[in-house]
Order: sequence, then C-alpha cells, then structure tokens
Amino acid sequence: MQKKHRLVKYVKEYLLGALTPEESDQFEDEYFADPKFLEWVKEVEESMIAEYIRGGLAAAERRSFQDRYMAVPELQQRYDEVRCRTLVKANSWMEARWSLPLACFGVLLCIVTPWIYWQKRTASTAVTAQTRTVTPLAGMIEISLSPGLIKGAGSKQTEFSIPPGRGVRLLFELPGQADGLDCTVVISKMDAVGRLAEVWKSPSTKTTPSGSGQVVRADIDSKLLAPDDYIARIFGANGSILESFSFRIAAK
Repeated sequence: MQKKHRLVKYVKEYLLGALTPEESDQFEDEYFADPKFLEWVKEVEESMIAEYIRGGLAAAERRSFQDRYMAVPELQQRYDEVRCRTLVKANSWMEARWSLPLACFGVLLCIVTPWIYWQKRTASTAVTAQTRTVTPLAGMIEISLSPGLIKGAGSKQTEFSIPPGRGVRLLFELPGQADGLDCTVVISKMDAVGRLAEVWKSPSTKTTPSGSGQVVRADIDSKLLAPDDYIARIFGANGSILESFSFRIAAK
C-alpha cells in the first residue's frame, strides 16, 4: 500500500511538472513501454483533476496545477473532458436514485420519462451562481453567473428561460480579480456524455469592475441558445482558461 501511495505521489509530481527533466524523461520511457502502466497514469491524472475540481488539492499543488493545466492547450482540453464527465456522473447518480420508484408507474413512465430526464439531467451538479431575477434591458434579459461547482446531491444548476424575440446579456463574474483583463468568451453546448459543441464566441473584450472583482459581459442572439445545457469558458489573452461556468436554458 505504501509503495502504491509513493508511486501515485511520484506520478502527480510528474503531471504537475515537479520532476527534473532527467526524471521526467526516465518516467516517460517507462510508461510508453508499458500500455497498462500508461492507462494507470491516465487514471491517476483523472483522479487528480477531479480532486482539483472538488477543491481537495493542497495549496502548492493547486498553484502547480493551474500553472500547467490552465496554460497548456492540450492539458486544458484534458481538464475540460474530466470536468464534463464529472458533471455527467453526478447527473447519472441522481437518475439512478429515482429509477425504481418511477418503474412502478408502468405505462405512465413512457409518457413522462422524457420530461423527467430533461428536468433531472443536470439536477445534481452546477455552478455556485443562483438564478437571478430576470431584468429587462431594452428588449434583452440579463443573467448574472458566478464560477465554481456546488458540492452535494441537492444542489441545482443555474436555469432560466428566454422569452421569444428577446436577446440575452450574460454577466460572468470574476470575484477577487482586481485588475481589468482582455479576454474571450466561448459558449458551448454540452451533450449527455459531456461532449462540447461551440455555439458562440465573442470577439476580444475587456472586463469591467464589479463589486470585489471584475465582470465580463456577453450580449448574445437568443436564436443561438436553444433549450439545453451549456458550458461557458473565459479565456485570457494568453489562451489560458480564467474561469468556467455552467448553466441550463429551459424550454419556455
């Protein structure tokens, strides 16, 4: 057990860039020569990313993680893949809780299942933002979102509907960010297995002060946002991900 623990620690040090170049080269020679070991390294990496999402890494490890996984495009993509799978696994857990009671409804189940699935698909995982009051802005509605994941099975995803013919102004909050930033907003639709499909990308924009941080404003044509689950990512000028947000648009 201790040997495995030491090996996991060594793998995490490799993934976080804490090994010397010579140690990294030797480690890569080992896992490229052994497909099973390589798969195990990937499992350790996924576990580490999930731990980061839950806020479980030590402060020094979080800093090293952010320096690598938020700065290297390939590692950013790996982070996004694991994060989406984390959302989907939580959704599946909620569905499993209700499968037995729903089975008792027989024929009625066939009628209501699509609606129940739509309601529950994102019920257990979400951003820390709460649904805000919809405020008319010259033909638009305004929604504020905060980054992060809520922990616990009872948490709910930020959800809102868009009246026909109205535009949407999304305000992405960046708490604790004192200085203004140049950034780009990318909004993607997320399917049932966590795959992302880009639906909208902003031009380069600047954040503006808001409370104790900064905020990014995105004005979007409502025709681009059909009822579904979405992930919004804020990219800095250097291409690194500053924050990620999750929300759901409900059918009117």
